Amino acid sequence: MPRYEDLNQSFIHGQWVEGQSERTYDIVNPYNDSVITTVRLATARQLEEAFESAEQAQREWAATSAEERKDVLRKAAEYLQAHRPEIVNVIVRETGGTIVKANFELNQTLAIRADWRKRSCSRRSRPSSGPNRTKKRPSWRMTPNTD
Repeated sequence: MPRYEDLNQSFIHGQWVEGQSERTYDIVNPYNDSVITTVRLATARQLEEAFESAEQAQREWAATSAEERKDVLRKAAEYLQAHRPEIVNVIVRETGGTIVKANFELNQTLAIRADWRKRSCSRRSRPSSGPNRTKKRPSWRMTPNTD
């Protein structure tokens, strides 16, 4: 995992790129006001490229199967677990919070993925028919009797 201080680029079209603007932005630790890193800002053109790339990526993601999405989320969760100390340190420095709070936030992120997995598996195991399923009825039979 790269050092946090080295994450001073923009992710555009699948690549880390240096901002081309002359302007910079300091990422500051709110606890002690120390500068963690300085990021060169992207230009308007780079932002347009990033939005276009994100739109294309969203279309591609929408076309992936549930199994492929599940695999991506599983790998992301594995990465977060494997790099927990570094990620917690980044959260602490970025927010000025405590290690306990940062661990809680990371646990909550992982719990969302686990909850999705649990709900996804339970949906697949439900029967498609049976006594607990709603039966289709013609719309004329669902309207209230006005006599």
